[in-house]
Amino acid sequence: CYHSNDLSVLFEFRECSEEFDGSTPVFDIGDQIWTFGRLTELDMMNDELTCLPESIGNLSSLEYLFLSDNQLTNLPESIGNLNNLKFLELGYFYWFGRGNQLTSLPESIGNLSSLYNLSLSNNQLTSLPESIGNLSSLEGLFLGVNQLTSLPESISNLSSLDSLYLSYNQLTSLPESISNLSSLRNLVLFGNQLTSLPESIGNLSSLEGLYLNHNELTSLPESIGNLSSLEGL
Repeated sequence: CYHSNDLSVLFEFRECSEEFDGSTPVFDIGDQIWTFGRLTELDMMNDELTCLPESIGNLSSLEYLFLSDNQLTNLPESIGNLNNLKFLELGYFYWFGRGNQLTSLPESIGNLSSLYNLSLSNNQLTSLPESIGNLSSLEGLFLGVNQLTSLPESISNLSSLDSLYLSYNQLTSLPESISNLSSLRNLVLFGNQLTSLPESIGNLSSLEGLYLNHNELTSLPESIGNLSSLEGL
């Protein structure tokens, strides 16, 4: 027995891709995993999606959502209703592969309180919403190959963040408050336009990997010597 709300959402996906038509069976829409009649995992990578149905927010049991390698230009506000979502992939983890064409994120993204992995690499993001700092469970944030010129101050609120990938953007500086990321072990910044690093970077006591190649740095702050756990620079 499958929950009718979840089936209805899947039917609406047929309007978002030329790969599907009105006769496409509902169980042929993406790769699906159901648990006790509720949709818990949906993989729609490389399905030529140009939109997501507003009703996607009704998938209240969804935990894993894979949407890389599509043609999405925006996300519906209702995506913030996915209270059980743990893993959201809109671009591959690292700087290779294909993502989407997102230029911004809805403020409601900050409502995903269960999210521990957010992958947005290979998009066209120029900024991040302040609400991203509300993702209290987030451990991995992957933003490589976008067009970010700065980070919101709220990013410093991500107290569970373990890995932050920002390679191949257009960052010229980092906020001083980045030092509040007390759980951060990997900070990947190569391929930006950084001319300096904040002195507070030396407070990232858990940092093991700091990657700075291909920037415009001429010196490093003295505080970098305080990073006693650092293994790679």
